[in-house]
Amino acid sequence: MCKKMLLSFFGMALILMVISCERLDEPAARQCGQIDCHPLADGISSEHGRLVSVTTNNRFEVTLWFERPDRTVVGVRVNLSLGVIVDEVTIPRN
Repeated sequence: MCKKMLLSFFGMALILMVISCERLDEPAARQCGQIDCHPLADGISSEHGRLVSVTTNNRFEVTLWFERPDRTVVGVRVNLSLGVIVDEVTIPRN
């Protein structure tokens, strides 16, 4: 008796869920965002050497990795939203 009532309850719940379903609208086409370009106020100096790699730090910052002729590595962190150099680090190599 209990099984029959429980089965009836779940059957009714299933029927109600199926009846209450609605078809979702098709998703709108994705719009490509417009990228604002801000020129760097102080620019990237050629003294840093040859650009070797670019690392993304977060959505608005990247680190540019350079190698000088004496094999010294220079990292330049750039804030893309402000268009400024945030920090520079020099790593000497033996």
